[in-house]
Amino acid sequence: MRGFFLFALLIQSFAASSQKPDTLFLNSDFDAQRLDYIAEYTLQDPKLSLTQILGNNTSWKTYSRKEKITERETTLWTHFFINNNEPEVRQFFIRNYRDDAVTIYLIKEDTIVKKHTGALAKPQLGNDLENIDFQVFDIQFGETIEVFLESRPHKGLLGSLNPLKQKAPSGFYVIGSDIKMNSILKGYYSHNIKEVQIRNFYQGALFLITVIALFFLIKNPEQKLYLYYFAYVFSGFIYSVIQSRGYTFIGQLVLQFPYIKKYGEEYIFWTGISSYFIFASLLLGLKDKRPKLDLTLKKASSIIFAFGSFLFLYQILTNDNNIKIFIQWNKIPVVLFYLWFLGIAVFQLKGTLTRYILAANFALLIFSMLAWMKDINSDQRWPGILDFLFTLPLAVLIEVIIFSFAMSIKQRIDTNEKLEAERKVLDTEMLALRSQMNPHFVFNSLNSIRNLILKNENDKASIYLSRFSKLVRTILQQTQKKTISLEEELETLKLYVDSESDRLEKEIEFSMTIDPLVEVAEISFPPMLLQPVVENAIWHGLQTSENPSKKIEINVSHKNENQIEISVSDNGIGRKQAEKLKSSDNQSRISLGSEITKKRLELFNRDSNYSINMTIHDREEESGTLVLFTYSLKD
Repeated sequence: MRGFFLFALLIQSFAASSQKPDTLFLNSDFDAQRLDYIAEYTLQDPKLSLTQILGNNTSWKTYSRKEKITERETTLWTHFFINNNEPEVRQFFIRNYRDDAVTIYLIKEDTIVKKHTGALAKPQLGNDLENIDFQVFDIQFGETIEVFLESRPHKGLLGSLNPLKQKAPSGFYVIGSDIKMNSILKGYYSHNIKEVQIRNFYQGALFLITVIALFFLIKNPEQKLYLYYFAYVFSGFIYSVIQSRGYTFIGQLVLQFPYIKKYGEEYIFWTGISSYFIFASLLLGLKDKRPKLDLTLKKASSIIFAFGSFLFLYQILTNDNNIKIFIQWNKIPVVLFYLWFLGIAVFQLKGTLTRYILAANFALLIFSMLAWMKDINSDQRWPGILDFLFTLPLAVLIEVIIFSFAMSIKQRIDTNEKLEAERKVLDTEMLALRSQMNPHFVFNSLNSIRNLILKNENDKASIYLSRFSKLVRTILQQTQKKTISLEEELETLKLYVDSESDRLEKEIEFSMTIDPLVEVAEISFPPMLLQPVVENAIWHGLQTSENPSKKIEINVSHKNENQIEISVSDNGIGRKQAEKLKSSDNQSRISLGSEITKKRLELFNRDSNYSINMTIHDREEESGTLVLFTYSLKD
């Protein structure tokens, strides 16, 4: 039954033809040729199958490319015969250059071979011939094969829902022998092997830079500079991947996504340009220096990205190639805007980063122009490696490398600015803390003098006032400095204790023990760091103690070459008893010194080449408190 149907189909094909097309003879003289004046063609409704066309007494015309086909929404059918008159099995190929959805029908004996090809067909991995558009068939000695080529409109992802008309089919086919095919492949591979090697180099380099950019983005997710730098580098890498040759492994993978292969370059181009303008603005810090220019670049970036996205969606949904000329010229406004921005950078923006921006863009312009000249003169060979070197991704790679140096300088500048800002904050906080310390101490001292005057102890008040004035002068001088010597700190502390002991009924026994190995005059120390501890000991430890002997001992000991220890101990009531004695009446008099000291230590440790740690202990052998300061040089 099947043989009868095929026989009837062959009879109908001969009857339907107004003029039988010529037969191509596959012999040693046959090379490769187009189908002009050899094949016949007809334009039909896309819904009609081959069987229906042959059964409808279809009128066929001699095919010639001079008669340009303008009818849209039609299917172009091309018909010819090919014969092998060589005494061996041969091969012939059919190559389609322009049409998007082509089906090949081969009728021989009782078999119909049907094969899809075209720009939107997915080739099988590993088949090198298909990946560069060759469709190859065997033909036996003396065999004649009837060939029908169907070029059907392909409306993209929307399919029949696409309201736009598709381009007219071109029917631009080339038929050739296996000898010609092998010759083409040999020349193709031998010519492109060096280009592939170079392409692999800059693809690998772009991939490596993309990974590095992603690493910095993950480490600094809050900084948009790294986001747009990654977007620009990633765009360059993907652009180079899309351009991969079809016979390479990467090229084969890309061909599995035909819409990306066909239209992705344009979208990636616009995305990269959009990312570039914001990246350049962030790199140059235009938001603070030139806010209007920054806003202009951001608006331009948004427009460019929106345009590229719309263009890409329009093409994949409609598969409309009729805007090809528009695509070729739509970059002119962007190029003009790009040159305008570079002009602004040259004449109005100064600085090291601007020079890097200009150098990178100058390199891009030079190498992209060379790539463009190579493309428009593709028939002309360049000498040596130059014939394979210049491509747009290579130009982008050179630009990205220069941008990488700019990013490192930007990071160094930002780090220095951050450190400077932190240093200013530290200075401000330290000044604020010292400002808290001064009125707090002054209040306590004046209150002591007031108490002496109220008790008519004028001589004591005069001595205390003299000591107090000297102490205030010393404190005012020292609090203007970040650090003083440990020797000065201890002298000021003794002066303070002498002043405070006048307030109490019993004189405070104040003693200092300094290890001979410790050179107190050479050690940098924060001013007024020990004073709050001693003040706290006097007010909350010794003043309320019933012990007739009130002692404060300072001990400076040498631990090792990089560490000393300073201890402040008293024989007061201790911390637990002091907590019990607290009441609403004396709560306002509780010293702020401990909290202030802790905050000061945090700030000093962040901004110095040494660290000071403070710990507080209750004395075990007798009542009182021990405060230890461990002073260590940082590694």
